[in-house]
Amino acid sequence: ELRKLNAEEVQKMMEITTSWHEKGRAEGRAEGIMEIARKMLLEGLATSLVVKITGLPEAEIAKLQQELKASSH
Repeated sequence: ELRKLNAEEVQKMMEITTSWHEKGRAEGRAEGIMEIARKMLLEGLATSLVVKITGLPEAEIAKLQQELKASSH
């Protein structure tokens, strides 16, 4: 038999649900930014411009460039 949740338990469940939701949104944003960076690089834009627009670290852009080069061969 299910018991009724007290206010503290309900609050904790809401916090967990909100946390999962926020984590999913953040992951989605990060994936979107990476896709934009990938497209910018494929269009031949300079690394410095990709870094400036996306806010990604230069090392991350360099890694992405290497992945693109590897996949094109």
